[in-house]
Amino acid sequence: MNNNAYIELKSVQKLDGEKDVIELCIRGNVKETEDGYMVDYIERDDNDNETKTELFLSEGDASLTRIGATQYTMEFKEMESTKM
Repeated sequence: MNNNAYIELKSVQKLDGEKDVIELCIRGNVKETEDGYMVDYIERDDNDNETKTELFLSEGDASLTRIGATQYTMEFKEMESTKM
């Protein structure tokens, strides 16, 4: 797998009993790595500011890094809650 992929992501966030669902459909890149897969794409906000997102997927865990208008990194482990 490589460049020019159509990526569909769904995020479900739960906080204090409330659920927030975010769905995204965007063009980006998918690359196979030694440890799993890397997905990257660029989002633009209403002011045309860019944020590059890199999502690394491997057996049992994932990490998400955002750089640009928004900046943070999150680590995910299978069957564990993640706090930011």
